Order: sequence, then C-alpha cells, then structure tokens
Amino acid sequence: MGIKELLSGASQAIMPFAKKVPLHPNVLTLFSLLLALAATVFIYSGNVLLAAGFVALAYLMDGVDGLVARARKLETAFGAYFDGVSDRIVDFFVLLAMMTLVWPSQQMAHFAIILLMAFGVFLTTFAVAYADHRGAVRKEDLKKMKCIFERPERCVAILASLVAYAYDPQVSFYILAVAAALSVAAFLQRFVKAAEINMGYR
Repeated sequence: MGIKELLSGASQAIMPFAKKVPLHPNVLTLFSLLLALAATVFIYSGNVLLAAGFVALAYLMDGVDGLVARARKLETAFGAYFDGVSDRIVDFFVLLAMMTLVWPSQQMAHFAIILLMAFGVFLTTFAVAYADHRGAVRKEDLKKMKCIFERPERCVAILASLVAYAYDPQVSFYILAVAAALSVAAFLQRFVKAAEINMGYR
C-alpha cells in the first residue's frame, strides 16, 4: 500500500472538518503555490529547515484543497486543472531552488540528479495526461496507469532530502539520487502500461 492509499483512508476521517473550511478550494491551491515560493526564498538564503517547513505546508495545502472541494461539493474541471498545474509549478520551483544548494565535491552529479528528478516528476504526470489527451488510453482505463513512485512518494522524498541537507548533505544527495531513479522508473512504467493498454484495444 502506497502513501496515496494511506492518505485516501485518512481523508475520510477528516471529511467532516473539511466541510467547515471557509475558503474556496482554489484559494487553498493558491496558498500552496505561495508557500512553495516562500520555501524557495528560504532555500536560496540557506535556511533549509525553515524551507522544509514551508514545503511541508505547501504539500499539506495541496492535499487539503481537493479534500475541501469534495467535502463541500465544489469540484470543477478548472479546479482540477488549476490543482494539477499548481503541483507542477510547486515541484519546479522547489527543485530549481535545490539546485543552488552545495553538495560536497559532487556538484555536477547533484545537477544531473536534480534534472533526472525533474524529468521523472514532470513526465510521470505528463504520461497520463497525454495518454488521455491523445486518446491512447480510455478515461476508464487511466487509473490502471499506476506507478511505483507517485506524487505523494516524490513529495516525501523531496522533503526528506531538504531536512537531511541541514544535517548531512551527503545523505540528502543519496535520497535525491534514489528518488530520481524511482521517478524515471515510474515514468517508464506508465509509458509501458499505456502501450499495453492501447494494444489491448485492438
């Protein structure tokens, strides 16, 4: 069971509280963006632990917006679109800021790992969205395109890397390296799954 499934179970328990949140889900999505931008400023300034706190809040807000939308029956196509775009912007700015951190004697490797992580982060989501857009996979089959390293796992890895950096940059580097490899593997897994599903239509 992945983090996504665990969060899904927990969301049912806090649904009554989500109904009482007075803010519109799109406002919460915007807050997630602003928190991530604040986190990038703290990363640039070298305050990595404070940045990690803001990244955690941004990820939390990202989960709450959808929960509030479902609880208050405010789900819209644009809200889902805005949430997805916001997720990519948050990931981009946090990873971009992390490129400015200094890893001992492995700076070029660090850049390569961040780029691979970004590749996996963006292409894993794109693989599903484009399969839907091009009709390569029917809407009812999109959920079959699961992967080993979904966004919740990627968020935890990025957050863990930031926290670890404050204590041991080498450990932080290794966390990112593993996350990057898993992100690329997740994209390949989804691509292959889309091809398998598509061939099943013939």
